[in-house]
Amino acid sequence: MADQRQSRFARLKQWKIEGRLGVRHKDDGFSAEMKWLQDGNHFDIRLIDPLGRQVARLTGDEGRVELRTMDGKSFKARRAENLLEAALGWSFPVQSLLYWVKGVPDPNFLVWRQEYDDLGRLERLEQNKWRLTISRYQGLGSEYIPRIIRMARGDLKVKLLIRDWE
Repeated sequence: MADQRQSRFARLKQWKIEGRLGVRHKDDGFSAEMKWLQDGNHFDIRLIDPLGRQVARLTGDEGRVELRTMDGKSFKARRAENLLEAALGWSFPVQSLLYWVKGVPDPNFLVWRQEYDDLGRLERLEQNKWRLTISRYQGLGSEYIPRIIRMARGDLKVKLLIRDWE
């Protein structure tokens, strides 16, 4: 059942997600509204503060990424993870998250551990040095899409709450 679900979601290449992103790194925390547009390999992730101001925008694809901050600074790199680490001091696996938000493992990395529920939905995953837990799903037509994703690696914890999928 899980293999069939992964096969169906592998074909999903375009979406729009709105939700909330929370990050805890050592003693620091960060929280923002998130709007994510995905079109094939191109992504556009916007982070918005409680006052409605865009604090960061991450755009790019597999070979080119740009981060623009609220103060007008622009950073460029080949990989989103490297760019976020250099600009913010922390990073999460953007390329893997392209798969994880669909509730499937990233096919580009070895899976160390994976657990599924009775409906074939991913609940726990260890991949690329990250521990992932999907604690809740939401309906999307006849399918189920993750609603709450928690990721952890070392002293970095990331929580993604997905409110709307299109």
